[in-house]
Amino acid sequence: MKKIFSLFISFILLFNIVSFAQVKDEASLMEDKDDLAYRIYPGDVLEINVYGSNMHHPGVQVRVSSDGIISFPLIGRVKVAGLTAVEASELIDKKLLDGYLTDPQVSVFVHERTRSAEVRTFAISGAVNRPGVYPVKLGLTLQDAVSLAGGTSDERANIHEIELIRKEEDGEREFILDLEQDSDFKIRVQDRIIVGIYGTYLIYGQVKKPGKYFISEDLTVANAILNAGGFTDIASRNAIKIIRQGESGGKETIKIPAAHIFRTGNIGKDVKVEDGDIIVVPESWF
Repeated sequence: MKKIFSLFISFILLFNIVSFAQVKDEASLMEDKDDLAYRIYPGDVLEINVYGSNMHHPGVQVRVSSDGIISFPLIGRVKVAGLTAVEASELIDKKLLDGYLTDPQVSVFVHERTRSAEVRTFAISGAVNRPGVYPVKLGLTLQDAVSLAGGTSDERANIHEIELIRKEEDGEREFILDLEQDSDFKIRVQDRIIVGIYGTYLIYGQVKKPGKYFISEDLTVANAILNAGGFTDIASRNAIKIIRQGESGGKETIKIPAAHIFRTGNIGKDVKVEDGDIIVVPESWF
């Protein structure tokens, strides 16, 4: 009986050890993923191991300077801020390979992080349901970011020209992204995403419902006229014009032969409506 009891206790202990190891492995995996996504920041302490055919530097710890640089034997100053640990190890490896070691094997580990988990985030604003700040996880894409924010909040959301502002070494860089074509674009820490809406235009004169309208995707002047209820009976249909803000700051006028477009279906003479356009439909004198 004692022997059976001892075997039972041993089984329970073994089961607990295996379960603990599995939990530990899962926790380690999550930490590994977080380490892969984390980008080195000034003030961080890095642990660098170098194994090569004629050099061995085990466990060297260096602190990243305020300008994002570390000093390392043979290669001197290296800019590592903004890189992941993997990217930093590849950079150091490349520099050591360039005339110093024949077969360097470099590993970089972020031993001490200056930034807390709360700042490893991105921000999203504009035409989304839940604008705010969200954590950057490994492999986070533009599509994931918009989904985290509850998707677009308005049918006027311009998903084809999403603005993303990213901090880089020499300042900020702006990306204009298409949610359909760039859905897999990877999001980084401190990225700022702005989902805008299509702008507005004004149409007045001889249309049935003049006024201010929102621009939908690929809206043309012909469609804008239809949105405004069509022409009145006294409209001068071939004298329509757009008044638009020019690139130099002045106004430019674009004439649209709407009667010809509606009669022939020749959309090549139609013009896409832009934010701030004023469409004028004059009265016919005949």
